[in-house]
Amino acid sequence: MIPSNLQPLLEKVARLFTKDMPFMKPFSATTEIFNEEKVVLKFEMSEALIGNVHQKILHGGAISTMLDSVGGMVAMSAVFTHFPADTKEEQIKRLMKTCTINLNIHYLRPGRGKEGDHFIATAEVVRCGAKITVCDLKLEDQEGNLLAIGTGTYKNG
Repeated sequence: MIPSNLQPLLEKVARLFTKDMPFMKPFSATTEIFNEEKVVLKFEMSEALIGNVHQKILHGGAISTMLDSVGGMVAMSAVFTHFPADTKEEQIKRLMKTCTINLNIHYLRPGRGKEGDHFIATAEVVRCGAKITVCDLKLEDQEGNLLAIGTGTYKNG
């Protein structure tokens, strides 16, 4: 369970990934679930995310961006709960050093959609160690069809 004193920090992380990070703005993502074990972000199909203009499907980079983002968010949250003795300042320092070490994505089917359709990106912690967190990642369309799966490995600051 996330200590209550760290909840405001997690809210800042969620806002960073869904509202403040310039690279993420075209996704207009919303946070559906954000805890120490799982993160779910929802985003709508948008012309800015299309990779194949003839078939109107999501760009592979948009898919990997969303999967890396949910993975990074859940890795940060897992660190908060696995290292509760850290002060808020130590947590912020660790958070600022968190980064992706490896991202492996398997594209299973095209991300088709029209304006108003949405997609769901999910990350779950496989293991959170002292230096590295490993996460399972998946992207589904609004009907629950699995579009991509992956594994993200993150340095714990």
